[in-house]
Amino acid sequence: MNFAGNFLHMGSVHIGSLRRQVDELTDQQWAAYDVRQKRYEVHRNTQAIGLVLDPDFRHTHPTRLPMLDRFHDAIYPALQFVAGRLESTGKGKALVQEFGIGCTCPS
Repeated sequence: MNFAGNFLHMGSVHIGSLRRQVDELTDQQWAAYDVRQKRYEVHRNTQAIGLVLDPDFRHTHPTRLPMLDRFHDAIYPALQFVAGRLESTGKGKALVQEFGIGCTCPS
């Protein structure tokens, strides 16, 4: 979706549950997902929690990582909100018509 600027403000979601879960992560859990740090110089000194992986850039059927299940209840409402907003646009409707619903995340 094209828009002016770096971000498109779509609304607000509550992140209290997600924040609590992130705060509970151990140093080992933060260090476990190091794909980006090994592959890209710019990410050498960063940490990330992997949720999905698309190493071959296929952009369909990404590999769902275990942390996605752990954070599911905290992030799913935000994913539904964003998907609903994007799928209601003209371009979004056309994409859904052509390719179907993008996220088939279990609820």
